Amino acid sequence: MNFVRALKVWVKNFLEMKLERVHTHIPAQVVSFDAEKNTVTIQPCLKIFRSDDTETGESTLPLIEDVPVQILGNQDVMLTVPVKAGTYGTYHVAEDDINQWIQEGGVVSKTSVDRFNMDTGLFEPGLYPFDSSFSSAILTDRISLRTKDGNTNVSVLESNVVHLNG
Repeated sequence: MNFVRALKVWVKNFLEMKLERVHTHIPAQVVSFDAEKNTVTIQPCLKIFRSDDTETGESTLPLIEDVPVQILGNQDVMLTVPVKAGTYGTYHVAEDDINQWIQEGGVVSKTSVDRFNMDTGLFEPGLYPFDSSFSSAILTDRISLRTKDGNTNVSVLESNVVHLNG
């Protein structure tokens, strides 16, 4: 009976150790932006637990380079935002290497056996820590493109009215 109990503990510990290395979405901040390639170098903003760090158990993740920036849109129109150093967003870790897909598009073959590798993903700008001055000015009855201070905005209201302020 002790063997079975010990095996269960070992399996549980092994699975937890493996899951510690699976990351899917992480807040990140842009360190630099390459407009020609539409890629960023990012600093993940969460520390990870490391059992080999005997002092704190935490470790800062290294910079991740050449991360594609996600653009909202389709093949005909797109919404872009200025990305610059300091911009926050979400780093989406890909389940598989997406470099072939980025180069070719369409449906591509699996290229890696390494799943959820921290070096393969995309950056989606626009995630920010809570700021009450910004959230109090969020307009809940329209789509709005605006500056953080709210002084300049373009809004489309449900009543088919376009509002310009600036």
